[in-house]
Amino acid sequence: MFPTVGTIAQREILRATLETSMREVSELLSRYNVSSVVIEQADGHYVFSVEDLLVHVHEGGQTSAKLGDLPIRKVACIGENEHILAGLDELEKSGDRYLGVVGSGGELVGILTYTDILSAVDPTVLVQKKP
Repeated sequence: MFPTVGTIAQREILRATLETSMREVSELLSRYNVSSVVIEQADGHYVFSVEDLLVHVHEGGQTSAKLGDLPIRKVACIGENEHILAGLDELEKSGDRYLGVVGSGGELVGILTYTDILSAVDPTVLVQKKP
């Protein structure tokens, strides 16, 4: 009845590095019409969203600033074979908009959001299953 998180995750991930400038991030987000970029580091996966970009610009931040100079959020991750309700629980625990979906080797294979979960499950079934 419920899919795994791996089957509904957004598999096309836009990646950036800590050396990517705000101008480059803005161009990437616009060109590919996505809401975030992922930065992969040895200690985990991080996300920088269009909301983060807007806050940076609104606060007078420079477009030449690099991702490494800004606060980026580490993304909680879940295995791709986990049940969708486990993904929902993990999103609620983390308090973030994004959840990383990782393969068996720990590699990031997708990104999951509340919207992805809600669009994959009939809301009436979700309400019945989720206390």
